[in-house]
Amino acid sequence: MSEARTAAGAAIIYQLAPITNLAAALSKGIAPERAGRFCGDQHHAIQANHPSWIFGHLCLYPGRVGSLLGIKNASLSTPEPWEDLFGPNSSCVDDADGSVYPPLDELVATFQAVHESVRDVIAAVEEPAFAAPTPVERYRGRFPTVLAAVGFLMGPHAMFHLGQLSTWRRVEGLGSAM
Repeated sequence: MSEARTAAGAAIIYQLAPITNLAAALSKGIAPERAGRFCGDQHHAIQANHPSWIFGHLCLYPGRVGSLLGIKNASLSTPEPWEDLFGPNSSCVDDADGSVYPPLDELVATFQAVHESVRDVIAAVEEPAFAAPTPVERYRGRFPTVLAAVGFLMGPHAMFHLGQLSTWRRVEGLGSAM
């Protein structure tokens, strides 16, 4: 990984390491057959985001960051069907037979790969790109600049979903990932 060209890029990159490390720790010990299931048991399943959906959803955002920055980079992309499965308008479903979502190991590996790639992309960004108005209209009200949108997507958004994963683990009887 190269050094960031801007303080803003360095700040975003700095927060990516703990996020990817936490994601790796949270993925440990999850039985593959439970990864796509709502937490709980057959009598009290809790309809909440599960590991498969969480990792798949978070895999999409490095590509969105590239788009916000006007950068096309194949290493940030995910398979096309993942947008329908994991995009912001998707619904997390209980995958009882393992036929809906890709295997957890594939999702975790993709998460790590696209987040490593987005570090390098962010490191190369110059200040004018971060200062530009957000090109995505639905983001503009909350994130007027590209920096505001990128910072949110790579930081709080990821941690929100990793918090869901931590809760899923606890309900499933798995211990702390820390």
